Amino acid sequence: MQDTIHNPDPAPLEQKRPFVTFILGAVVLLAICISAWFLFHGPPSDDTVSSESTIKIKMNSAEQEYLASIQLKDLSLSRAENFLHQEVTMLDGTVVNTGSRTVIGLQLTVQFSDQMDQIALRESRIILSANAAPLAPGQARSFEISFDHVPATWNTQQPSVQIANLSLLSRK
Repeated sequence: MQDTIHNPDPAPLEQKRPFVTFILGAVVLLAICISAWFLFHGPPSDDTVSSESTIKIKMNSAEQEYLASIQLKDLSLSRAENFLHQEVTMLDGTVVNTGSRTVIGLQLTVQFSDQMDQIALRESRIILSANAAPLAPGQARSFEISFDHVPATWNTQQPSVQIANLSLLSRK
């Protein structure tokens, strides 16, 4: 007598599919909710402020007038190779406070141009933060800013350097 092969009942398999679909849907929904939370979550609170965010975005009129008392001197460019064998461009200089007030924050904008005098790279860097010693009247301080990725289109000329932001010690 010939035995017939009997297929198992497909009902248990069909009952598992809705459960697996439900679990996968819940995981996808959870991932979307977490992504949306990170995307739309507000800025960090004041107790997690980094040193780069300690300079105000906008200068008041006294700070704008005091810009004339800050001088950038002895700007020079150099190139070196880092430990990863990548070429790094460094800008060295000295900032001098020729005024009568103490500077507690200073941010520079460095702009590299290309052969057609268009902007090849523009970066703002803080050279004096609230964590550093303030720059008293008459004091000078050297600084060094390194740039890992200056575009190949750079015209190899001295970049323009401007004071982007300044914070003064408040008078009491």
